[in-house]
Amino acid sequence: MTCQIPYGNNQTLDIEISPDSILADFSSVPGTPLDDPAAAVSTALTSPLDLPAISQIVIPGDRIAIALDHEVPQPAAVLAGIVHAILESDIIDPQDITVVCSEASLLNTDLVGQLPGEIQPAIQFELHDPTDSKNLAFLATSEEGRPLHINRTLFDADMVLPVSLLRIPGSLDYLGPHGSLFPAFADAPTQEKFQAPSSVSSPVHRQRRIEEVDEAGWLLGIQLILQLVPGTHQSLLHVLASTAVGVRAEGERLAKATWHHEVPGKAQLVVATIEGNHQQQTWTNFGRALHVASQVVQEQGVIVLCTDLQCGPGPALQRLSSRQDDKTLSHELNRDRSKDAISASLLVEARQRNHIYLLSGLEAEAVEDLGLGYISENQEISHLIQQFESCILLANAHRAVLIADESTESA
Repeated sequence: MTCQIPYGNNQTLDIEISPDSILADFSSVPGTPLDDPAAAVSTALTSPLDLPAISQIVIPGDRIAIALDHEVPQPAAVLAGIVHAILESDIIDPQDITVVCSEASLLNTDLVGQLPGEIQPAIQFELHDPTDSKNLAFLATSEEGRPLHINRTLFDADMVLPVSLLRIPGSLDYLGPHGSLFPAFADAPTQEKFQAPSSVSSPVHRQRRIEEVDEAGWLLGIQLILQLVPGTHQSLLHVLASTAVGVRAEGERLAKATWHHEVPGKAQLVVATIEGNHQQQTWTNFGRALHVASQVVQEQGVIVLCTDLQCGPGPALQRLSSRQDDKTLSHELNRDRSKDAISASLLVEARQRNHIYLLSGLEAEAVEDLGLGYISENQEISHLIQQFESCILLANAHRAVLIADESTESA
């Protein structure tokens, strides 16, 4: 039979596979995409779960900062819904709204495209620079006695609205409801601390980071959080406006219904994809997808990651092209604080246990230098699949959490 799995930017993977070899098929995502995300966002902010409407918790002259996560799909529609909900009562002037972004890629999109023409010039936009001390404000002192700084616009605002995707506890780098706010808008040393591989590999360090993030949200006086459950490609399934408590309860339930899967055992082969535009085709999402696939593949099994990655490996991943043994590399990566250090560390560990192949927009040499097998077309994946008796198909692996019943591991 022919199976179609979405990946990349509106691309489809057509593979030939025997139905008997499919241990689990998550090539499609349950749920119906929202027809009008802007309207859904506005409605959510007008009727939050456990707070009054956003227009009722601000007063004239309040400065509102929108902390917009760079991974949010359809950011222009989401922003249009937010601005509409804030301005509908005529309490806030458009010039008192500032959108703060943590990644330049977000500012390169047409964020104002769905705003009314007369409002577009009034909304302020800012790119957070974690190295610019003039645009940072002291927030608190860390447990290590080091000063923590946060974006000054967020610090000075009368109301901060974090906007991000809902993540599931158990996700690789899950940091709770405030996870998109901190350390994304913190100072560079704080960001580097969170980029250490131990932040995700050590349960003690992970819990400590979550507590730090929650404290940052409390210190900033965050009342209302807007979070979104993504669907396939750039679609949205649910919009939730609530307090941190509400997000943890209702938000996690909604996200789990879509992205939490159980499989009857581990498979010999896992085909995992990353779907979405260039904002989703990142080495961070590569690490997330690899982590998920690693949880449900057998020892010495095969992982095929299907992406549209175009950007070259960062400094941590480039270490993998050296002739050092994996033990030495792992030791060095544990001290690395580059943005791709976590993904690099995961790859070094995974390639010791499994054979990993990558379909991407990169040249063969760049892929093979990382210790990965180079895939250039669908037929190669179909040929790989025919060599194994069990397979798991997983679209949008970077957003999923899979749990395998190892007591019934597939032979």
